[in-house]
Amino acid sequence: MLVPAPSAAPRRGLTVATLAPVGLNGSLSASALTVVPGETVVFELRVTDDGAGEGTAGQPVVLKVGGPGRPFSYIVPETVTIAAGGSETVRVGFRVPRTSVPAAGPLPFDVRAEGLGIVLAEGVVDVAPFSILSATIDPVEVSGRGPGRHTVTVSNRGNAPVNVTLAAYPGEGIDVRVDPPVVVPSPEGSASATVEVTPKSQPFTGDTRTFEFKVVATAEGGKPVEVGGRLVQQVAVATRKVVASGVVVAVLVLALVLGLTVFNGGSPSGSAQAPEVENVAANDACPAEGRRDNYGVSGMRPEDIPRLPNAYSFLHVMEDGCTPVRFNPCEPVHYVQNSALAPPTGAADVREAFAKLSRATGITFVDDGETDEVARARSNHYLPERYGERWAPILVSWTRFPSQGNDPTIQAVGRGIGHRVGDVLVSGQLSLNVDAVTDREARTPLDGGFGPEIGSGVGAIGPKGVTWGRIILHELAHVIGLGHTRDKGAIMYPESAEQTGRPSEFQQPDLQGIRYLGREMGCLATPPVPGA
Repeated sequence: MLVPAPSAAPRRGLTVATLAPVGLNGSLSASALTVVPGETVVFELRVTDDGAGEGTAGQPVVLKVGGPGRPFSYIVPETVTIAAGGSETVRVGFRVPRTSVPAAGPLPFDVRAEGLGIVLAEGVVDVAPFSILSATIDPVEVSGRGPGRHTVTVSNRGNAPVNVTLAAYPGEGIDVRVDPPVVVPSPEGSASATVEVTPKSQPFTGDTRTFEFKVVATAEGGKPVEVGGRLVQQVAVATRKVVASGVVVAVLVLALVLGLTVFNGGSPSGSAQAPEVENVAANDACPAEGRRDNYGVSGMRPEDIPRLPNAYSFLHVMEDGCTPVRFNPCEPVHYVQNSALAPPTGAADVREAFAKLSRATGITFVDDGETDEVARARSNHYLPERYGERWAPILVSWTRFPSQGNDPTIQAVGRGIGHRVGDVLVSGQLSLNVDAVTDREARTPLDGGFGPEIGSGVGAIGPKGVTWGRIILHELAHVIGLGHTRDKGAIMYPESAEQTGRPSEFQQPDLQGIRYLGREMGCLATPPVPGA
């Protein structure tokens, strides 16, 4: 991209600053770049000492990003030493999470020389719009003789309002009307429409009939989201009323028994989850109450799983017993990777897993590249000789685990833990066992990627469905403080082969806990490094 000459008017905030008393000039490679949420853009900043000033030539200059773009930025390197008349080029990067913050549109920033009170350059990151839709229908089933009315609600976890078209697909025997046919949910908001289902005929006698339909929500340029509902049509005189009263009583008793089973979690229909959802909503004042995973820290056995909390849990909790310990979500969190022993797709799977975690939490994770660091003590989260005057980045290492004994049913494939200073996580590490197999006799290694895909089956994914992407997602969630759950539909269920979610994405139970660990809960104060 062309850069205006110093005499040209700057475009969209580009500043070429010349400050004679200090002698530092700064120029960006572009005045503005567009970033797609979940991805990274990089400006180059050329810093020159023109020799006209005093006191800066040959001295370290610390560069910082200011302005609204600061929480999503990083500079490599952050400190430069420039000889009189010389120059240095640094990379100013921005990784914007795939969340509602920041909103779509311009995100101005500046780069300044810390302690000198000057701004070297100014620019703009244009955040591209995106939408993540989900849809619900309430009630799912309507029973009666006449038309049924449902409410479809579309939620938008994107960063800009979006036009969503609602299209009805009725089954045979019914007409379905959606009003309005287009809704516009705002970021982190929702919009609703009424769905009226009308039977084409209304018989007076006969059997109860069930009609199914679906509504598909489609955003501009986005993937469609589908929800389904049912209309149970009653008749005035049901055929079943002619049966003996004793049989009717027996059927009623059976219905009561089945209802009790559903309430206690015995049905796969999902009805048993309603009490859990209510508990989660009521738990905002004390998210960690009854949701601490002590096994995940001290070591877990299969017999411990039934004693885990449902939906979600936390590994670290403050002394108040309510607040989970987490990273500061408003500052970038860096990571490095030692992939010398990684399988073919391993390093790419790690990067994709961090991207998924970023979308779920709103935290910006910055890839600082490769390292030769192999392992790290839990207390060793400040390594200035290796990573400079900052908290050490999260270490992801592909390594070999020691022997795990003779029990063929137990195999550790990864370990993730966050490093805590006070009540804030500042670093962490993730170790991945390159010797992990899906079949111990055949020594079949894990596949890469995030399968199995939707439609590949129901129930437990089985050993062959365990992939590196699934393991990395699970362990990275531990690094940010999320514990285990006894819900097999969640990524955080301890036995990977028994999980049921397809494909490998954070599921609703996981997201309920992640909500309390990410940007939605607000900023924290990152502890200063020792000696700062």
